[in-house]
Amino acid sequence: MAILGNVIFNVSFQMVILKASELLSKSEFELFLFTSWSIWKERNNVTHGGTSKPLSQIVSNIKRLFEEHIKAWNQRSFTNCSPCNSASNWSNPPYGQLKLNVDAAIDESSRTIGIGAILRNSNGDIVACFSKPMFGNFSVLQAECMAIVVAVDWIISSRLEINIVESDCLTVISAFNNSHVHLNDFGSLLEDVAILFFRFPRVSLIHVRRMANTAADGLAVHALRMDEQIVWLENYPSFVTFV
Repeated sequence: MAILGNVIFNVSFQMVILKASELLSKSEFELFLFTSWSIWKERNNVTHGGTSKPLSQIVSNIKRLFEEHIKAWNQRSFTNCSPCNSASNWSNPPYGQLKLNVDAAIDESSRTIGIGAILRNSNGDIVACFSKPMFGNFSVLQAECMAIVVAVDWIISSRLEINIVESDCLTVISAFNNSHVHLNDFGSLLEDVAILFFRFPRVSLIHVRRMANTAADGLAVHALRMDEQIVWLENYPSFVTFV
């Protein structure tokens, strides 16, 4: 990426992404994001005790996986949903697939956002769910987008799979599916979502009505009363309701 040669190194990675989005073509920018994600994944692998791969193997893997990603990405089925078409009740994903529902809740008085996520299979059985508090000043859109980022990152770190992600925030879903680069904090979070989704090139990101997202909402609201993340495996807390 010689085109980035003049970028000063004393900057955040977010600023590098924004600069890259200005200078690179769409295909070059996608490769840049995918390469960044691959390096981040390799670094995490080494950090957690894994064996470092030779540079040539890392480059070869990036090329191969990026080609596979492009092929799958062109066949993806992201859904731009309008309020009148969005699902009103939660439904089971297709046979053999996993659906992740995510939501965010905000407590402005304590400057806290709660993130909730629940992963279910095609039988409607719970694979895992979690509640996670985060602290800081976030807008509603930032919080909803952050919920997707944190939830998908949790899926990856837990070595789980997803085929469908549902959120009740139409603005976030529409903005991501429109594939625009937004040069603001909300946009940088959309780029975080894009990087994480390279791990799941066939994933569908879908808008649903709030009534179809009550389980994730309950987990998000519960997170506002917590100090740290809690994960439930193959079960769920009593306060979670389903529709």
